[in-house]
Amino acid sequence: MLEFFMRECFGILHIGGHTGQEAKQYSTLQKPVIWIEGNPQVFEDLHRHVTKFHQVAIQALISDSKVSEIDFYLTSNNSESASIFPLSTKKPNS
Repeated sequence: MLEFFMRECFGILHIGGHTGQEAKQYSTLQKPVIWIEGNPQVFEDLHRHVTKFHQVAIQALISDSKVSEIDFYLTSNNSESASIFPLSTKKPNS
């Protein structure tokens, strides 16, 4: 099913791009790719990496809120995860 979808789609929108680890794999599909990344600490690395594959990176935070400022929570795992929602301090299965 995934193969069919990737063959039939017009392009890829990757939200939460981090540093674009999938860029090389996406390039083999020969589809336009747009990456959205809200974390300014990793965006430059994302942009630098995906442009090598002729892909587009946009730094944006996506929210349904109409306020102009919103909290952005980063994790301690090299900022690989981030959220506009407060992060839990609970450990899995606890």
